[in-house]
Parts: sequence; structure tokens; C-alpha cells
Amino acid sequence: MAANDLDRSDRISGAGGDEEPTRGPNAVRSTPDDRQRPYASWSSLVLRASSFGVSAAAVAAGFAVALLLIAVNGAKPADALEAMVDGAIGSPSSVAGLVAKAIPLGLVALGWMVAAQASRVNIGLEGQMIAGGAASAAVGLSLTGLPTWIHLPVAVLAGAISGGLYAAIAALLWQRRGVNEIFSALMLNLIAIEAAAWLVRGPLSDGGAAFARSAELPPESRWGRVVGAYVVSWDWVILVLAVVAVGIVLPRTVGGFRLRLVGANPEAARFAGIDAQRVSVLAFVASGSLAGLAGSSTILAGETYRMSDGFSADYGYVGIVVALVAGNAPLVVVPSALFFASLRQGGGLLEVRVGVQLSIVTVTTGLVIILLAAASRPADRLRARRLANEAASPPRRRADKPAPDSSVGRSATGAIDDTV
Repeated sequence: MAANDLDRSDRISGAGGDEEPTRGPNAVRSTPDDRQRPYASWSSLVLRASSFGVSAAAVAAGFAVALLLIAVNGAKPADALEAMVDGAIGSPSSVAGLVAKAIPLGLVALGWMVAAQASRVNIGLEGQMIAGGAASAAVGLSLTGLPTWIHLPVAVLAGAISGGLYAAIAALLWQRRGVNEIFSALMLNLIAIEAAAWLVRGPLSDGGAAFARSAELPPESRWGRVVGAYVVSWDWVILVLAVVAVGIVLPRTVGGFRLRLVGANPEAARFAGIDAQRVSVLAFVASGSLAGLAGSSTILAGETYRMSDGFSADYGYVGIVVALVAGNAPLVVVPSALFFASLRQGGGLLEVRVGVQLSIVTVTTGLVIILLAAASRPADRLRARRLANEAASPPRRRADKPAPDSSVGRSATGAIDDTV
């Protein structure tokens, strides 16, 4: 009797075959989701590769058009490329300037990504960056007699809080009054520009300066230089921490799951008991805080340690392009930011050596935006079609494995077990 029971148990569990057990307290059942998981991971990899390909093609096309414009102006494209490379990485000071420009660009790009995860368009990053930089300058100049380990963190924190609060204005107008956040954020950018111009000519002005700028920040409120007198400062640590937080920590937290769910399907989020509007507002505020940190870095780790007119240098707008080229992938932000920083860093030598105006860099950036916008629509359609086809097709199975059978009394050879 025991032998028959054992034989029957072996046949039920699929002994001698590759099928998984279908009975017993410790049986492991194979579900369609388990079988589809490897193919879902492969699909995700393909989608990311296609997004990167679209971004790379847009950058290459924009760069090619820029070289064509340079040739039309009578300059040699080869000389222009050589000047750009030398200006970006031709000397240690050039590399230092390149890294210094990439830090605020990367922080702004991360801010855009956080808002985009909740399907919010934060076009006000420029104004939020200005608000953060102005707050850090005000705190750095007003506080005196504090050690660096207190003064510097307070100034940095003031920049992050100010950027977040400035973003909260547009977010709350959207939540409470239904005002489109794109329109309100654009208007707030203009207000921030004029407010910063008033500050450097009024409360924060350096009275003896020939042009509008603030007084020099005290050493206790500055980021220290990494190497000698080069402009690379220790604020690069903030960018690294922000990349880790947005790209690694946030996707693995409950808050990150709620953020992605709200961005993917607000109705499903509300059905799950999540306050979708509240999550969107918090995402917008966090986005502004990252932009505020970018503004803080341009002041506390700048070349002159002063706040002047136009200190943001349109980083709030170019950072959006950095995020789009990175495919909204936080871990790709650093190389994307370095690329656009190299355009800015090398553009100065391009104007001096070849005689091409620096505006060609702005033209290249604008072309990349247009090409990305034009290519994103068909790329999104291809992704949606691929996902729909994968969802409709049955999961693939290895040829050397027999198809699973839900019949409890079927043996490994497929014969019906009459003893059950």
C-alpha cells in the first residue's frame, strides 16, 4: 500500500519530468506571470535601448545640422570640432569648468524626472533654480560668526527649501484652482528673474561694483575646491546622492511606488486609496527642491562666489533637454549632463578660435529638442504596439519541456492515472 501511494505521489508531482509539483503543502506552482517575467525584463531592456537610440539619433542629427551651419558661415567643420574638444577637455581648467557646469544641469534634470514620474510638467525649473540660488546667497551673506559645518549646510538647505516653496505655488494653483501648471510656472520664471535683478541691485548689492552683483560670500558659506584653484567643488557629492536617491532608492520605496502609480494611472491610484493630487503636489515640490539645489551650487560653488544677473545661465531650461536625452533615466543623467556641459564649455573657444558665435550652441540645443519631440511620437507608438503584442501572445516555453497539464491524475507520460 505504501509503495502504491509513493508511486501515485511521484506521478502526481511529475517525477521523472520537468514539470513542477501540482499538489502538496510544499508544492511550488508555476504561474503565467512567473513564466512571462524573463520576457518582460527583455522587453524592458529593448524599450530602454530604443529610447536611448532615439536620443542619440536626435543629438547626432542636431550636431550635424550645427556643423552644416558652421560650414555655411565659411568656417571649417573640422576646425570647429577641434576647438570644441579643446575647449571642453583640452586642459585641466577646461575639464574643471566642464564638471562644474554639469552639476547644476544634472540636478535640474533629476528635478524634471521626479515631476515627470507623476505626469506633471515642471517647466518652472529656471525660476525655482533662481529662487534657490538667491536664498543661499542671502543666507550666506546674512549669517556671520558660524563655523563652516553649520553655515554651509544651512545655506544649502535654504536653497533647497526655497526652490521647493517656489514650486509649491504652481502646484497648489493647479490643485486648488485648476490652473495649468505649465502656464503658472512660466509666469513664475519671469517673476523670479525680475526679483533676482532687484536683489543684486538692492538688498544684496555690492555698492562698489561697476555692474549689478552681490557682495562676496564669506568663506564659511562656500563649497571647498577639490583641487587647488580649479572651479570643481565638493558640491558634486550632492549630484551623486541625488542620482542614487532618484534612480535607486526611490523606485524601491512605498513613496516611489505611489508616485509611479499616480503617473501611470491616477484612477487606479485613487481606487487603491492614494490621494493622487497630494502625491503630484509633493512630486512637484521635490522637483523644485532639486532645482533649488542647482541654484545653490551655482552660488556657493561658483567661480566668483557672488550672485549676479543671469547667474542661472538658462540651466533650468537646458536641464530639461538633459533629462529628455537621458530618456528620463536617472542613471544616465551624468553622461547626458557632461555632454551638454561640454557644448557650453567648448563654445567659448569656438568663438575665439574659429570665429563662430556662441549662439550656435543654443541652436544645437534647440534642434535636439525639436528632433526629440518629433521622434518621440512614433517611438511611443512602437512601444505601445510591442507591449500590446506581448500581452496578447501566450508565454513562450522551452521546446524540451512538456506543456503543463492541470489534470491532477495525469502521469508524467501523459497517461491518466486510474488509481487516483
